[in-house]
Amino acid sequence: MAGESGILVIGETGVDGTLRSITNEMITAAQGLSADLGEPISAALIGSGVSARAQDVIDLGADTVYVVDGEQFTNYLNETYTPAVIAVAQQANPRIILIGHTPNGRDLGPYLAVRLQTGIASDTSGLNIVDGQLQAARSVAGGQFRQVVSFPKMPAIATVHMKAYDGAESQGGRSGQVVNVDAGLDASTVRSRFVKHEDAQVEGIRLEDASIVVTGGRGMGDKDGFDELYKLSTLLPAATVGATRAATDSGYCEQDLMIGITGRVVSPDLYFAIALSGASQHMAGCSGSKNIVAINRDPEANIFTESRFGVVGDYKQVLPALIEEVGKLMEG
Repeated sequence: MAGESGILVIGETGVDGTLRSITNEMITAAQGLSADLGEPISAALIGSGVSARAQDVIDLGADTVYVVDGEQFTNYLNETYTPAVIAVAQQANPRIILIGHTPNGRDLGPYLAVRLQTGIASDTSGLNIVDGQLQAARSVAGGQFRQVVSFPKMPAIATVHMKAYDGAESQGGRSGQVVNVDAGLDASTVRSRFVKHEDAQVEGIRLEDASIVVTGGRGMGDKDGFDELYKLSTLLPAATVGATRAATDSGYCEQDLMIGITGRVVSPDLYFAIALSGASQHMAGCSGSKNIVAINRDPEANIFTESRFGVVGDYKQVLPALIEEVGKLMEG
């Protein structure tokens, strides 16, 4: 293609058609690029019943929304979504395509790059325009290094790390264009099929949605240590408990509490890092936190270089005192 212009965001929706938070985050990323380039933002919505969400995406900041709506797109399948995105890209002719680095996006991105004969930067956490071209930053080697890549061809494709950007806020009343796109898909040629979807059962607040996360590491020592973390989290509004990989591997808590490069990615307003060293693999999952409070008995622990506030001491002495004081404050 020639004459490429603008940023195309590939939106994500749930099976009920609601927008997933990664869509808001990618709109925020696109807004920064749009301001530097002076070019518009467009978005693709693919799914069943997603036409009803087009205005929601315009309110978030898109100038044009391309809609591919049909029952065959109810659930993600590479065989159906790849041709749908290609059909949108052929109409939008974007300079840049942004895809969430979600399970769907990790599958879709490389296929799309091959079909469009262009390059892709995966799991990016920073996007900038330099000399009119996209540059994407990503963590490598378990978060120990930062790699910056550029693109020799357009459209440049990047998958965006979850929580790398704050989600765009809705601006009610924005005007924009909605374009219905026919993916030209012959359902009889689709060889794969969607079998089943089950939502994970989560008690309380999801880690990704928590405003406060209380996280423990291997230094907690045992399950009883994590009981203390739960005591603190129950005192705080919109709080939940997280863990490092070392803590989950040691059996101190459930595996789904793991935060890090191979676990959940969170960006709460307040992050308690208790008895954890601050290894790069863990920090990759929580570096977007607004404020990190560290408690560790090793004054040389890396977590203190990452935190805004720190207490050097044994958590078994510090945490009970903290719980007591928080309890008093919450009681007023």
